[in-house]
Amino acid sequence: MQKQPKFAYSTLRLMGAMTVVLLAILLLGCGDEDGDYDRASNDYDIDDDVVLALTFSPDPPRVGDVELSMELIVDGEPIEGAGFDIEPWMPSHGHGSSTEPEVFDVGDGTYTVDELTFSMAGHWELRIDMDYGDGNRELVVDLEVEG
Repeated sequence: MQKQPKFAYSTLRLMGAMTVVLLAILLLGCGDEDGDYDRASNDYDIDDDVVLALTFSPDPPRVGDVELSMELIVDGEPIEGAGFDIEPWMPSHGHGSSTEPEVFDVGDGTYTVDELTFSMAGHWELRIDMDYGDGNRELVVDLEVEG
């Protein structure tokens, strides 16, 4: 076995250490800029008084059909009768899904989404437009869909 020069080994160690430090900085810097997303509960605080809680099955979402349940809370109260338009969008490919999601009000501020389909793995956006009472809000949810 040929012995490597000492400077090559120390250079590799330095590069490895710098890579670890850079990754740590990047990971610590990642997160929601507005502080409006709670990863543990999938709750999105849209405004001070509006929360949309999302539950995916499977979680995390996978290629194929995905079940989504949403709960809309305004001023601490569940909101029934809201209207939703949902568009799955894959920004890196510039396309959406082959199906159009349908949203159903099942009562007590809970809504189910049918026909939510992801055609490939990767980064997707779930663009949600909500219309309820006196309010209209838009939300973009970043998702990593697994293969």
